[in-house]
Amino acid sequence: ERMSEEELAALVTRDAMIGVARVAHEKKETVTLPHRHVADMEGATALPRQSGELVFQDPWEGEAFALAVALCEQGLYRWDEFRERLIVELAAAERPEIPEEQRPSYYECWLAAFESLVVQKNILTKKRIETRATWLARSASGFASRSFLHLRWSPPEEDE
Repeated sequence: ERMSEEELAALVTRDAMIGVARVAHEKKETVTLPHRHVADMEGATALPRQSGELVFQDPWEGEAFALAVALCEQGLYRWDEFRERLIVELAAAERPEIPEEQRPSYYECWLAAFESLVVQKNILTKKRIETRATWLARSASGFASRSFLHLRWSPPEEDE
């Protein structure tokens, strides 16, 4: 409330606008893990970009991206743990015996890495992920959008 437009604009970085960094309340605060590590990934794990901006082909890709970053920010795993799993998934997708048209996309690999990590860290069980995925697929089947944010996140309780 007490800041000028210029002061507010200085707080909002490009990384904050794309969702990989939080807006710093003090100008002295620096961007910390996982923010820079996510934005600066290079090589096979580099985020798909066009003109410097992240590219998502479908809304679910952005949602999977945001979930992975958010859980890391909450301290549930280290970013390098996720990155290592992503490298494995991307390498598996490039195996020569997989026909080009059947190769998983970058964000399908991202999602597979994320799912395996949350299972390994006991954040969710494989069964719970599968139950929710089935419920979401059925719930979203009547919608043109492939985003799940418009759905209520209340699947029936499943037995663990």
